[in-house]
Amino acid sequence: MSKSQLMNTIEMKSSQVPKWVNQSYIQYEQVVTEPTFPCFFGQKGERSGELRYSYLPHNDWSSLPATLNAFLQLMDVDPLVRRGLFLFIEPEEKEQPLDYYRRYFWDILQYLNKHDPSDWPSHTPDDPENYLWSFCFAGKSMFAFANAPAYKQRVTRDLGQSMVIGFQPREIFKGLEGTELKE
Repeated sequence: MSKSQLMNTIEMKSSQVPKWVNQSYIQYEQVVTEPTFPCFFGQKGERSGELRYSYLPHNDWSSLPATLNAFLQLMDVDPLVRRGLFLFIEPEEKEQPLDYYRRYFWDILQYLNKHDPSDWPSHTPDDPENYLWSFCFAGKSMFAFANAPAYKQRVTRDLGQSMVIGFQPREIFKGLEGTELKE
């Protein structure tokens, strides 16, 4: 297994990463920090440095399991910080249709599932068609979502030239209005 590529803002803007990563991150940052961006938590996390990042070239996904594991370990250190991991995918030479990006997203989740050292947790159904399903890695439930250039009508889903996949541990949503069952 390859080494983790878990990064902060400074590392994403450095010359240590490919130029497309710098460009994709800057586009993302401009969208997310725009005052009219409708995701309060995304804006706050970006501005406060709570978010973490990585990137994925088309031809080498080997660092991804170690990166996601490092992110989850960071969450264990300070679980009260509402962190998210944003994975930047190498841009396509030409923008693709939305179905292409959907398949790519599911291929990445399948890759992670195949390379997860832990068994699927018993608290979560393993069938994505089940309404209680959520993506899991290392025994942790996560909200995983994709942003892609092909999204044209939802400003929160088009973050620039790269597909960007977000991973947010479900525990960061505890205590937020509308996230828990009412009795």
